[in-house]
Amino acid sequence: MDYIQLRILAVLQGQTEFLPVSSSGHLRLMESLWGLTEPQTLLDVSMHAGTLVAVLLFFRKDVASMLRGLGALPRNLRQRGWREAVDDPGVKLVLLLVLATLPLLPIGLLLGDRMEAAATDLSTLGWFFMLNGVILLLSKHLRFSFLPGRLNKGPHGFRWYDALFIGLAQCVGLFRGVSRSGSTISAGLILGLDRRDAAAFSFLMSVPAILGALVLQLAKAEGGTNLPAPASCCLPPLWPAWWACWRWGC
Repeated sequence: MDYIQLRILAVLQGQTEFLPVSSSGHLRLMESLWGLTEPQTLLDVSMHAGTLVAVLLFFRKDVASMLRGLGALPRNLRQRGWREAVDDPGVKLVLLLVLATLPLLPIGLLLGDRMEAAATDLSTLGWFFMLNGVILLLSKHLRFSFLPGRLNKGPHGFRWYDALFIGLAQCVGLFRGVSRSGSTISAGLILGLDRRDAAAFSFLMSVPAILGALVLQLAKAEGGTNLPAPASCCLPPLWPAWWACWRWGC
């Protein structure tokens, strides 16, 4: 794969990541058009590192709140006790993100390779694209009537079952063709959450998900990657995510 192809994939990643469509599915589709029969998983995950940079920049206030809360946690535990210490907004958000990430760990480790193998069949990829559309339609028409809507409380105001349900929905996004952000935002809307709050929590969830996937793929890498040597070090696919961050008002 040459630098021009890398840049094309980088632009595609930057354009699709912040929409409720599967960026990894579109990357796989483009790779197949170039005659690459196997998914370039490490390359695709590396491109998602650009998404990570954009998310951290855009949600820098929430990230700072979480870091401050974790930094003050030992002192608060000694002075206030567990209950009051975890009431800190930053600490609560960290716990919610951890809870939302837990379902992803066993499913990703046990079924990740099978899900990637399914992406080799373009007809299967097409079915997953359609499944993503069904999920988006459900978010428009389906609500859990026994759960009260909670508007404009922000991701800090989520409850534990909100985080767990959205975390379960994130597992569906492991299939290429199904949008991770689309499935998690849809899950939040089905719970009756505000659109902005559901989107914010979804993108904050991407931080541990991307980091975990990147570490896992680097650990699996044998004998280097298909990237040119300078690209492996500098990750040029980062720049479209910087553009996306600017585009969305970062």
